[in-house]
Amino acid sequence: MLKKGFRRLIAAAVGCGLVAVPAIASALPAGAAPAVSAPVFGSAVAVAPPLGSAADQRTYLNTVSCAGNRACVAGGSFSDSAGVSHGMVVTQSGAKWTGQAKIPLPANASAQYPASEVVSLTCQKAGHCVAVGDYFTAGAVLPLVVTQANGKWGGALSPALPAGASARPQQAMLTAVGCTAAGYCQAVGTYRDARGHIQPMTVARATSGRWGRGIRLPVPPGAVTSPGPRVSGVACTAPSTCAAAGWYYTAATAGATAPLGLVETKGKWTAVRIAIPAGASDADLRAISCGGPGSCLAVGDLVAAGLPTGFGVPFRSGRFGRAALISATAPGVASPARGELFAVSCLPAGSCVATGEAYATSGQWAAVAITGNGGNWRAALVIPPPVAAPGVLLESLLTAVSCTGTLHCTAVGYYTVKNGATVTYQAAATSTG
Repeated sequence: MLKKGFRRLIAAAVGCGLVAVPAIASALPAGAAPAVSAPVFGSAVAVAPPLGSAADQRTYLNTVSCAGNRACVAGGSFSDSAGVSHGMVVTQSGAKWTGQAKIPLPANASAQYPASEVVSLTCQKAGHCVAVGDYFTAGAVLPLVVTQANGKWGGALSPALPAGASARPQQAMLTAVGCTAAGYCQAVGTYRDARGHIQPMTVARATSGRWGRGIRLPVPPGAVTSPGPRVSGVACTAPSTCAAAGWYYTAATAGATAPLGLVETKGKWTAVRIAIPAGASDADLRAISCGGPGSCLAVGDLVAAGLPTGFGVPFRSGRFGRAALISATAPGVASPARGELFAVSCLPAGSCVATGEAYATSGQWAAVAITGNGGNWRAALVIPPPVAAPGVLLESLLTAVSCTGTLHCTAVGYYTVKNGATVTYQAAATSTG
């Protein structure tokens, strides 16, 4: 709901192929090792929705967070038999995904249309997580926070919107959350101001567990208000020391997007313009991850030579660096190469894993996972779950990834299946090792 749709410049078609995305320029975070050992993701498995879901599934996993190897929580949404979308969480323990359940909602949720969605979540340790997204009331869409404590989900609330928020039917949501080990959190998203314009916002949770009121985030000079900016990722290394990423529009870009960087230092946020490679356009950042205070990476996609292409931007010492393209050149990739990155997870040693999709020679968008350390990057296709006949696989993608230890990773997403005239969207997950 309300998320910017994935760009499609090439129509997806039936088929399968091998995809690899090898090299990201050395402008990205540097590690000590001259080469990178890429984790091997196993074949993805289908993740079933909770009981009461629609027969023609529309199940998505948008986010995942791991407290250990194959000890993860994922969140997203599913549609019930009445066509209402509900936020859901599911838990990984070893090779199994269990505990599928609808998330609780605040008391003012709509009784007639109790729609909701989990867009992002993060876990400080096993059984203790924070999930954010949005939900419907009788006359508005509002930001949602749900907390897990000792393995139980509860405490659903909607944080107060920034001063000057519209009193008319509101349309607000939280799109990303980042927390420190001590429990300090920042959640970012958007809301409508008194003039009806979409504005970026953030809301903080103190280590005591209390959520404050949202505050409006700044945007670079020249940003237009319609369409408004979006913030899609946030990472915090200490209380009031965070970085966020997204995109905004300017009159100069004629309706195309520009990447947005936001930096918080001692509680003050500053908007940063991020330069993209010459000739590129329509750039947006989807996610940011920090392996440590000096090792962060934001990823997203832009248009280069008329085609969608992944790119990354390092964030070090409180500053965003130079953007670098991510190009697909290995066998099995359609030429010219094209792809998108939706998520990234970085470790203290300097390695990062990014996930998304790339376009294969078979004419299919296929899920990929890319591992990098310094200027050396390796990637591979992640095989989607098997599709029972007469269904036909249309595409697969990985929307989120979380890594712990020495590149123990779990990634989640969904795949699309056509069965006659019916197209279903089915959640999937894959892990290394």
